[in-house]
Amino acid sequence: MEIKRTYTGHLLGVTLSVAFINFALSSFFIEKLKQPIYQNILSDGIIILLAGFLGMHLALKHNLPLWWRRIKDISLFKQFISITSLGLIMIISNSIIYYYHLSVNENSIASIPWLQFSNMKEIILLSLRAGITEEIVFRLFIFTFAVSTVRKIIHRDDFSIVIGIIISALSFVLLHGGFNIVIFIYGIILAYIYLKNGLVPAIIVHFLSDAIPWAILFYLNK
Repeated sequence: MEIKRTYTGHLLGVTLSVAFINFALSSFFIEKLKQPIYQNILSDGIIILLAGFLGMHLALKHNLPLWWRRIKDISLFKQFISITSLGLIMIISNSIIYYYHLSVNENSIASIPWLQFSNMKEIILLSLRAGITEEIVFRLFIFTFAVSTVRKIIHRDDFSIVIGIIISALSFVLLHGGFNIVIFIYGIILAYIYLKNGLVPAIIVHFLSDAIPWAILFYLNK
């Protein structure tokens, strides 16, 4: 019970943090996306609380990680190198993809409202918002829900993990505009990072894989 209270406190803190991020992005949402700020604060808050509480319950029930998991059979340094290596794969490939689209057709980026940044603050905050909310939804909730459902039907832990990774990756790619093999692979990588290391490393990798390519894009377009 004490553990659940602790994690509940963490989740409430995350919800308030995302609300603050949305508030700090008020001008971006109003001017670029034509969205009222309360809409994002409310929708993100509801999504994080519902997906977070359900995911937290399922993760604790099925011995899946929450914020951080220490891999006991390897050193902390090797665990860090593993996370960093997977993160670099996403960051470098995503940067190349954005650069390619920009070099082929400058208007392909200009036509996307989400990528109309005015400064680095917007890039950092939007990347952080995406990393937190999407990892809570796709890894903490959808992945754990899929694992829980499969285990009830088939009673095989290894198979349930594979299905959970695939379903969370498919859900992730569909949110980003339809099936794309690169984004599907990113979803698999992020699910693997979450499974082995917890939600915080997955959030950090997700954040950097958005922030760094977007920053490069921003300075190339200056």
